[in-house]
Amino acid sequence: MSDELQPEDADSVELVETFTTGEKFTESSGQVLHERGIPLALRVRSGFFEEGGLNLEGAQVSWEDIEYIALGIIHHSLGSLEPPKGMVRSVVGKIMGKNDRADAKAPRYQESIFLDLYSSKHDAPFRFEAAAINYRSFLGKDALYISQHNFYRLVVRIARASTQARVNDNAYYYIIRRRDQVKTYGAIYDYELESQTDLGRLEFLRTTGELDLTRDSYISEEEELQNVE
Repeated sequence: MSDELQPEDADSVELVETFTTGEKFTESSGQVLHERGIPLALRVRSGFFEEGGLNLEGAQVSWEDIEYIALGIIHHSLGSLEPPKGMVRSVVGKIMGKNDRADAKAPRYQESIFLDLYSSKHDAPFRFEAAAINYRSFLGKDALYISQHNFYRLVVRIARASTQARVNDNAYYYIIRRRDQVKTYGAIYDYELESQTDLGRLEFLRTTGELDLTRDSYISEEEELQNVE
């Protein structure tokens, strides 16, 4: 039998009439609202300070437009060092010893520190990852060989100039060097979701003007000498 629709089957065909719904798309009014779910962050690896703002990978961001500064630490699981099952595992176990094998089974983690800048003139945040920044481009001769110092210095200098910005609790605790109070997240999604919540309650967050931004280094020279001793 042919698969084609036969004339006698015509009455069994249901006609569906469609109607247009929703509002007609119009051009943007120019006002940027961070209310479209979790925005896809723009990764920043290099840039520089300029008069009145930042140049981030070619994008110009004015200090007065930075409305929110978020910081977070992501705890990535890297699995374990446990060898594969079978003969190889047995041999490696004998070499390593029982205690070493137990240590090998323990999961390994890697920390990534992120700084997100939200500008009222851009529809997505600019994201800095501490381990993937060309600090020389931002700090020039003030860039050191230790990433932790450079990242702290970059965060503080951005906060100083962003006089209209609010900061999340993590950024606040990081700036005052209370690393134990900085929240860690199991996934980047959790960090972004919390940032999205903060954007809806900016008036309740601390302003950069409430922070002590006089310090320019995470560890002072005196503290560094004490650590060496």
